[in-house]
Amino acid sequence: AEVSDEVRSGLAHREAAADADRARLDTLQRDVMTASTAKIELETRLEGLRMELSAATSQRGDLEARLREGQQQLERRGDELESRLEGLRSEVEGQYMARSSLEARWKE
Repeated sequence: AEVSDEVRSGLAHREAAADADRARLDTLQRDVMTASTAKIELETRLEGLRMELSAATSQRGDLEARLREGQQQLERRGDELESRLEGLRSEVEGQYMARSSLEARWKE
């Protein structure tokens, strides 16, 4: 009976240890699954950020090109306006000279 009690006690102890090991294994498996899921989520977020960065970089290049084009157009428009203004000045001076000439003829 004593040996039987010892065997039962040993078996119960081993079963308890096996149950504890199974519980730890289950916990570790859940932790691994949770970590794996978190890793996948982080990788997905990282890929999304990479795509956003790529789009932002592309948009920046487009905006810089459009800005350069706009500046060039403004420069051309400024040059055109300066040229027109110079033409108008010449016309006014020509008309002033013609008027002065006519006035001088009238006085004669």
